[in-house]
Amino acid sequence: MAHCLPRRTTLDHDSRCLPDPAAPPRGWCPGVARWSTQFVLAAAALTASSAAQTTTEIIHSGSGASGSDIIAPFALAVATSGNVYVAGAYSDNVFEITPGGVVREIIRSDGDGSGNILRLPWGIAVDGAQNVYVAGFGSWNVFKITPAGVISQIIDSSGDGIGHALRDPNGLAVDAAGNVYVCGSSSDNVFKITPAGVITQVIDSAGDGVGNILEDPQAVAVDGAQNLYVVGWKSHNAFQVTPSGTVTQIIDSKGDGAGHNLFGATCVAVDIFGDVYVTGGSSFNAFRIEPNGLITEIIDPTGDGVGNILESPQAIAVDGAQNIYVSGWLSDNAFKITPSGTITEIIDSTGAGKGKRLALASMIAPDSSGNVYVSGYASANVFKIGERVTLGTVYCTPAARHSEGLAALMHALGSDVANENQFRLRATDMPLDRLGYFMASETQGFNAAPPGSQGNLCLGGAIARFVNKVKSSGSNGMFSIFVNLNKIPLSPPHAVVAGETWNFQAWFRDRNPGPTSNFTDAVAVTFR
Repeated sequence: MAHCLPRRTTLDHDSRCLPDPAAPPRGWCPGVARWSTQFVLAAAALTASSAAQTTTEIIHSGSGASGSDIIAPFALAVATSGNVYVAGAYSDNVFEITPGGVVREIIRSDGDGSGNILRLPWGIAVDGAQNVYVAGFGSWNVFKITPAGVISQIIDSSGDGIGHALRDPNGLAVDAAGNVYVCGSSSDNVFKITPAGVITQVIDSAGDGVGNILEDPQAVAVDGAQNLYVVGWKSHNAFQVTPSGTVTQIIDSKGDGAGHNLFGATCVAVDIFGDVYVTGGSSFNAFRIEPNGLITEIIDPTGDGVGNILESPQAIAVDGAQNIYVSGWLSDNAFKITPSGTITEIIDSTGAGKGKRLALASMIAPDSSGNVYVSGYASANVFKIGERVTLGTVYCTPAARHSEGLAALMHALGSDVANENQFRLRATDMPLDRLGYFMASETQGFNAAPPGSQGNLCLGGAIARFVNKVKSSGSNGMFSIFVNLNKIPLSPPHAVVAGETWNFQAWFRDRNPGPTSNFTDAVAVTFR
């Protein structure tokens, strides 16, 4: 598992200089600043953010409740048990969040309680035995925390103790044998720490020793064969280190060699087939490197290609189904890339809605149940992006098939509680790059092939048309909107109240073969 760091300012053992997102990655600090916002851990509201997911804020800023605070959450890891671990970079602590929502602090600034302190925790990893490892960027050390809560320091600034120091540790990974790997971002090296406590430097600033240097390593990942992968922010590259110690550069600043460069490598991940994934924090892209050396750019600054851009990708992760996840540090969002290459924005700056925003999306981590977790460094929260919650009853189905041979589908998502006003519509399985809009009515109907259409209008009575929110189905064949339940576009505008049933459908343009239009099926939702 990989752990990756943001673009940041230089920090010493005592300073607390928050990074300027637009600033250079290192060596720049506009004075010592400290966030004063107080944080508590609380259950959050739920809102759907796409036809295939719901988004929940699982830890966030509070308003003076008792207990430990979390400030600037960045580092994030998910255990096989489903527990989520998140570090407060400026509160010098780490929290565990169980699948049931129980939260506890597992380490704080006093570290192991024996004089080895924790400062600026930037890295987290979890092994198969549920031991948690935390890297202290400001304290130049790494701690191990057992499930029983026993805390021990496993490496300090002396590194391997024979002259190879550890400075500003950040990225962490752990392999199936329990070996821990940690990057020294300022010492330009990576150490391996065995379960027995043997520490070995596995790569240093010389990189592969034939001219390809390693500078400012940010992240590490390890595969099932114990091959190690490390990325260099300033050296714009990535290396593979085999168990026998052979070091090979697998990508450099030329990227795929076809004009798509790699600048400011921030993160690395590896899948079960040995494909390696690397993000370019300054080139605003990500690459896949196959075992045969083939390099492919899998996402670029255009993001999903339909207006949701990717800026300064911070982290990358891959799940068991070979879906890839990338977070956008400056674009305040995250994307999912399927094995077929379909790119979907899974969260944006609106976060979970109702003020639960996402700002400076940092780490991203999937679990084994299909959920994805994203930490918001500046918004001081973590989101869980999970299973779909579909509202209402579908009727008038299947819809008439459109030009691409599919029947378009209608989805109602989010909350059916009227006064929460957290309701979203999404149309899917549409022809690509077609304009359309949603409609609503309190009355169902059926009008087969109305003039100019090949589909079925399934609404009757007074029909509200969201023509101020015309959308394109884009390259994914879908579009969606949030619906303001307080202002359904009738004349006069209508506010939905509990007990009302509303019916929803989408209309879209098509060519089949000549200009025409069509409809999705429809869904009826009774609001509470």
